[in-house]
Amino acid sequence: MKTQEYLDSLKSEYEKTEATLHLKESGWGELSRQMDPFRPLRHSWLRNLSIVLAVFVIFLLGTYKIALAALPGDILYPVKLLSEKIIQEASGSNQIVIDHRASEIVGLSKEQETNSQDLEQVVTEYTENVDQAKQDLELSGKPSINFQTKLDEQHSEFERIGQEHPEIEDEIQDAKDASDREEHELDD
Repeated sequence: MKTQEYLDSLKSEYEKTEATLHLKESGWGELSRQMDPFRPLRHSWLRNLSIVLAVFVIFLLGTYKIALAALPGDILYPVKLLSEKIIQEASGSNQIVIDHRASEIVGLSKEQETNSQDLEQVVTEYTENVDQAKQDLELSGKPSINFQTKLDEQHSEFERIGQEHPEIEDEIQDAKDASDREEHELDD
């Protein structure tokens, strides 16, 4: 029985011992890590995945924002066209396309060497989209003051461009005609 008495005395001495500060503060955390060795790996895997996804989303948004300024012939212009198609399908309106084509006409006219083919393509797309929007508005029977206001703003901008750059006035004439209020009233 001497052994049992010795063990009992050790137990009572151990129970009297104060726990260390380290054990009090992080004892359970260390114990849980020792009990589940895969827990840190799961958290780091999830964290890494979320970081990768966040970087990917930031990259896509950055590319989209940069592509918004792209003009025909630029590397990111196809990205701009793809984003326009996605937005157009999601919203059911081609207003974004009309706005972008109008800004492209302005942007191309400000370049030192205007590419006539690109400008002609943008003007054609602009007039087609304006005509489509007018048809959509006629079919819906809803007048759109916002649409007309934007067309008026774009028409004023095209007039200004034509005065500043008379060499491209003939090339942007179709865009001016498409955005002209009198033409809309004649169509009705």
